[in-house]
Amino acid sequence: MKLKDFFRRYKGKDKKGVTLVELIAVVAILAITSTASVSVFLAVRTSVYNTSKVTTDQFNVIQTEKYIRNEFQVASNIDIYPRDGTSNLPAFPDASHTTKKGDECMVFDATNERVYFFIVKTDGGSYEHRLTIDSVDTVNIKISPVNYKAAKDYQDAVDAGSPPATNPVKKTKLKMFYEIKGETFTYSGGMLLNNSCAGAPDLAWYTTEPPYCPELLWTSDPDVAVNDNDYILTFHSDYSKDTDTV
Repeated sequence: MKLKDFFRRYKGKDKKGVTLVELIAVVAILAITSTASVSVFLAVRTSVYNTSKVTTDQFNVIQTEKYIRNEFQVASNIDIYPRDGTSNLPAFPDASHTTKKGDECMVFDATNERVYFFIVKTDGGSYEHRLTIDSVDTVNIKISPVNYKAAKDYQDAVDAGSPPATNPVKKTKLKMFYEIKGETFTYSGGMLLNNSCAGAPDLAWYTTEPPYCPELLWTSDPDVAVNDNDYILTFHSDYSKDTDTV
């Protein structure tokens, strides 16, 4: 065998092998591909999680706002009472008061940062839990007559010692605005209280005089010294009726 043929034979076999540079290149390509695949997987997983969370939050917002609107739009006997000690029930000033089926109360628990809704299932029965809103920072509720300017003008006249002969806002419908702020949400809205009116029996305990404009501020912030955390909003769920006849 010639010497050149010997080297040619082994040189041909060397072409079938893999060099170190080629091996490193393949490993690098696989590493890049794997990293890209993992990144895509994590991105898809995060997107699915965020979409699911947004969908859940939207559902909670819709259901909460729907509940609040449905309850208050036909609510009667709206009033604000102090909390009964440390319980989540109102402290009625009249000891002879008996709860009726459909009586409800909206309560704020500053310690646990929660809003509770309770309802009475039977006449004279105890309050039962209906709805909870968690992670609540502040709640602001404002109630006033539809014609707020007339109410304010009347109150100004009363304060000045020259009230008109008739109260222009008594027995007129009330409106309510609410804002519930949490860590990741804000529920807000306004509505006409079709089954409530300015003056007794609504707001009979809290205020019997114009302008019939109570405002509740509930907060879990300990730095807010002036708040209404010791007060509860109560109302009665009923079918809508003409408030002028109340």
